[in-house]
Amino acid sequence: MKKVILLLLFFSSLSSFSQRVQGRRTVGVHQLDARFTFSVEKYWSGMADAESYYFYVQNNTSQEYKMEIEVTLTLGCGVGTKTYKLGINRIVYLEPNGQFTPDDDWVHSYMITSDREQQKQCLIQEGDTYTLFRGMSWRLSNIVNLTEEKAQKEAAAKKKKEDEERARLEREAAAKKKKEDEERARLEREATEKKKREEEEKARQAKATATEKQNSQGNNSTGSGGSGSYSSSPSPSVNTAAQNRQSELERQKQLQIEKNEEIKRQQQIAQEQAEQKRQQQFEEMQAKLAENRRKTEALNVASQETMNQWSQGNYLQGSTALVNEYAAQGNSDAALTTLAVGTGLEIINMIGEEKRRKEEAEERRAEQARRAEEERRRLAEIEAEKQRILDEQKREFNLLVEENRQIKKSVIRKRDEFLNEEIKHTPTFDIFSEDESPLYIFYVQTDKDYNQYYENVSFPSVIEISINENASLHFSPIIAISPNSSGEYPFIKEMLSEIKSKYVDVEKGKHKIYNWSRNLEEIQTIYNQEANVARQSYFTVVFPEEAFINHSDKNKKTEEEDGGIDYWGGESNSAKEIPKEAKEPAKKDEKEEEIDYWSTPSK
Repeated sequence: MKKVILLLLFFSSLSSFSQRVQGRRTVGVHQLDARFTFSVEKYWSGMADAESYYFYVQNNTSQEYKMEIEVTLTLGCGVGTKTYKLGINRIVYLEPNGQFTPDDDWVHSYMITSDREQQKQCLIQEGDTYTLFRGMSWRLSNIVNLTEEKAQKEAAAKKKKEDEERARLEREAAAKKKKEDEERARLEREATEKKKREEEEKARQAKATATEKQNSQGNNSTGSGGSGSYSSSPSPSVNTAAQNRQSELERQKQLQIEKNEEIKRQQQIAQEQAEQKRQQQFEEMQAKLAENRRKTEALNVASQETMNQWSQGNYLQGSTALVNEYAAQGNSDAALTTLAVGTGLEIINMIGEEKRRKEEAEERRAEQARRAEEERRRLAEIEAEKQRILDEQKREFNLLVEENRQIKKSVIRKRDEFLNEEIKHTPTFDIFSEDESPLYIFYVQTDKDYNQYYENVSFPSVIEISINENASLHFSPIIAISPNSSGEYPFIKEMLSEIKSKYVDVEKGKHKIYNWSRNLEEIQTIYNQEANVARQSYFTVVFPEEAFINHSDKNKKTEEEDGGIDYWGGESNSAKEIPKEAKEPAKKDEKEEEIDYWSTPSK
């Protein structure tokens, strides 16, 4: 009777104890980096026999960081050492002056696997609560200043842009210099050709002047004749005939002298006339030379003006001065020739200008095409990098989803393994009782939604995978089934069918009926062991208000009087009789402490 009272007191206090909420406790932590403040909190749940740990990281700077934080927890009660990295994706991100909180992390909870008696030995009491904590260490690694990294990338992009702009300006300057060099070379060639033509013209004029001077000197040296002398050796004569011949000779000589004088006079007259003619010709030549010099100078001026105009690219209009001068001098052929040359040069210049414009347009198109190609390659590289980052994010996202999914599914799988465990029931057809001692049996039953699973996954930010975290597993009271008057027990199939129909609510969820035992302590041990196994299978164990029921007494009342049996909170009208073994427990040594198989450690 005393044991039953203690059990009833325990179950009545269990409900009120499970409703208490205790605050978190701070764990002392050694700081490793002045830029970050690391803190840890822990919380012990007496209902779940588990302890949860919550991690915080405060960024003390105005810079953005990412890092890896590895934590090693040393826990007691058989949990051992746990090492992991903080963060959903094992990376801690810190905004400027921001904080990493448990919302950004996985849940770190650790359940005791030992039985309650051993818990009394392994748990450490801290005030009004307990802890598994034995020690902790942590370390920082792979710290990346994202603000500096971003600034470096922007600086590199800016430098690259400046380098490209500088290269473009250098190319344009080189093209401009090349164009100026070509233009300078063209002007030098034209100046050289002009100078050569001027020198040829001067040489031609000098040659013409020399020729005229030579002709003038030649005319002065001709036109003067000389008188010849006649002498003869007289023949010796001794007669008059000789004298006569002498006289005749003298007369002829005189006549000849006179004739010569006449000839000389005629020659003098002719010479004077020739001199006058030469003087007139000389004067006419001088006038012509002066006119030629004037015309030459005018042509030189007109030519110089025309060449100046041509050097400036004004070919047609620039030819006007030389064409007009040739026309004024009556040289129509030269005027037409000059006009034709100017027109030709103008046409050539127009063709050159058009060619140059086409070349410049082609260069601009080529430069635009080159820049477009560079921009296309740059955009392609950016898109490829974006795709690589997206693929990497998807891969990490899928790994994270699969890890979370497996964690959740492993909980449901563990629960199903517990519920689907095959129970071998021992037959009762050959079992008899001489002292009317009962058989003891119990069952467990889950809520209907114990294996509820919900998944809502959408890249990149939605991961909602949830299950019933607090699936309850209801333990029935230990049911005592007494033998009939002849000492026989019901057949096992009838016993199971009777328990299922009378106690189990098949609409609530799955159930499992355990094998019977004639030993109360043995069934109590199994009861406790299965409760521990259920906790390890992620069930929230719910015990009934009644520790025992007597099946035979229950059968004495009708369902109308009973109103149904509710072992999870409702008041039962059945008699709370206790089996004989519970009423009269075996005597024990007064010094031996009585074992309570359903209680939790006293706190």
